[in-house]
Amino acid sequence: MRFGFLYLLILLFPSLAAAFDAEDVARLAAGQDCIKCDLTEADLSGLNLEGRNLGGAQMNGVVLTKSNLSGANLAGASLLRADLRDANLAGASFVIANLDEANLSGANLSGADVTSVRLREANLSNVTAVGADFRKSRMRAANFHNANLKGTLFQGARGPAAVFEGADLAGSKFVGSKLAGAKFRKANLTAVDFSRADLWKSDLRDAEVKDATFQGAFMRIAKLPDGMGALNMCQAILPSGEISGQGCS
Repeated sequence: MRFGFLYLLILLFPSLAAAFDAEDVARLAAGQDCIKCDLTEADLSGLNLEGRNLGGAQMNGVVLTKSNLSGANLAGASLLRADLRDANLAGASFVIANLDEANLSGANLSGADVTSVRLREANLSNVTAVGADFRKSRMRAANFHNANLKGTLFQGARGPAAVFEGADLAGSKFVGSKLAGAKFRKANLTAVDFSRADLWKSDLRDAEVKDATFQGAFMRIAKLPDGMGALNMCQAILPSGEISGQGCS
């Protein structure tokens, strides 16, 4: 019903279709996949697009608030400044998609494949992304404030100035990640693996770091929390510039 009404408006008022392709919207209305569609700035909020194939679609500025895209394929899609607040994106694939400046606040990304994705200045505050895969993603100044990121993979990600304050990252992996200037204040970093991560000038004050690993990490000028005395910091570069021998066997 929602799709039919939208399509009728487009037919009666063609000027409304200036940004997106009416035929592409109609294909979605018919329950079809929409590979490489033009959905630029379309309002698709609240719709059920579970399992749809939207690979390579142009979706800049699209509105998908509270939509169901669980299991959908958005690999290679362009979602620049898209509005995905409170959307269900569980198990969806965003491989090499562009989500720069997108708003995903409150979305469910659990189990999603977000590898090699652009997330520059994206808002992921309060997301649930348990077990999601962000490996090799580019997330400069992305905001993960208060997010649930338990068991999430960030190996090889580039997130300078990213914000993880108050996030639950228990069991996550940041091996080899570039996180200069990132903020982890009051985050749960229990059993997180920061081996060989670049944490230059990062802020980990008041974070829970029980059983975390910092082996070979670069932490020059970083602000560290208490309770790091028993952690594996072998060959890590400390804030003072000294090389740590702690945890070396």
